[in-house]
Amino acid sequence: MPLDSEIISRLTMFDPLFYSMMNSKAYVIDQNALREEGLILPDVIVAEPDAIFVVPDVAFVEIIKGSDWELTFRLSFKLLSAQVDRTFFSISVYEALNTELATKKPVEKADLLPKEYQILFRCVLREIASGVDGACMAELRAKAPQIRTELLATELAPGVGKDMMSSLASNWMNGKESEALVLRLRKMPRGVDQDAFRLAITKEIGDELFLHTMTTDQGMDIAAAQALLAARPMILRYFYGQILDSLDWAKEGGVGNATERLVYSRHFDMQHALIASYFDGLLTNDKRANSIYNDLLTILEMKDQAI
Repeated sequence: MPLDSEIISRLTMFDPLFYSMMNSKAYVIDQNALREEGLILPDVIVAEPDAIFVVPDVAFVEIIKGSDWELTFRLSFKLLSAQVDRTFFSISVYEALNTELATKKPVEKADLLPKEYQILFRCVLREIASGVDGACMAELRAKAPQIRTELLATELAPGVGKDMMSSLASNWMNGKESEALVLRLRKMPRGVDQDAFRLAITKEIGDELFLHTMTTDQGMDIAAAQALLAARPMILRYFYGQILDSLDWAKEGGVGNATERLVYSRHFDMQHALIASYFDGLLTNDKRANSIYNDLLTILEMKDQAI
C-alpha cells in the first residue's frame, strides 16, 4: 500500500532507511522464524535483499519470560545481528491501543516503529554480531530482571491468560444476537461456508463492539466513531482478533480446560498477527499464527454484509 506524503516525511526524518519502505516489503517475524526453525528467514534475507524485518515487542516478551533469556536472545537474533540496518523493533499492541484511546486517532506504521525503540536494540544486535558485549548489552542485562519480574506478576501470571479470554468472550457474548450467531456457527458443518460465516460474524460483532466502546465508553459522537472505524485502527483490529480467538475457543469447548501454555501461545500468535496486519507479511512456521494473520487481512478487506 503506497505511503502518503505525511508518513513519508515522518519516516525519512526518523531514519533514511525508512525510505526503502516505499519500494520494499516489510515483514513481521515471530519467534520460531527467528530461531531458524525452517528456512523462512534465511531464504527471505537472500531472495529479497531490500526487505525490512519488524520484530514486535511480544517477541521480546516471549524471550524474557524464561530464566535463560539472554542465551535465548542471542540465539534468536543471530541471523538478524548481521542485518541490523534492515531490522526494526515495534511497540506492543497495548501501547498502540493506549495511544489510540488517548488521541482518538489511528496509529500508523511510523507510530509502531518509534526512534527510541530502535536505538538500544540495534546497538545490542551490533554487539552480538561483533562478539563483544558492550554498554548496550549491559544496559539490557540490567533492565531485564525488573521487566521479567513485572511481566511474571502481571500479564504472564498463572491464570491471567484464561481469565482474560473468559472476560473478553463474556463482553461480546452478552447480547442475544451474538449468542444466536455463535449457536448458528456451531451447527454448521466444517468447510468453506463455516469459515466465511465465522469471519462475517467477527466483522459484524467487532464493528458493533467498536462503535459501542468509542461512543459509550470513550465519549465520541457516532460520526467521529464511524470515521475512526473506517480507518481500521488497532482498537478495531484488536476486537476482531479477540473475537476470532473466542469463537475458536467456543468451538473447542471453551478455554477452561486448556493449558496456560496453550492460552499464552495463542495470545502471542495474535499479537504478532495484529502488528503484521500493518505490514506486508508474517514470517512464521506456525500454521495457527498464519491462519490468524490471513483471517485478519480477510476481515479488514470485507465490506458490510447481511448475515
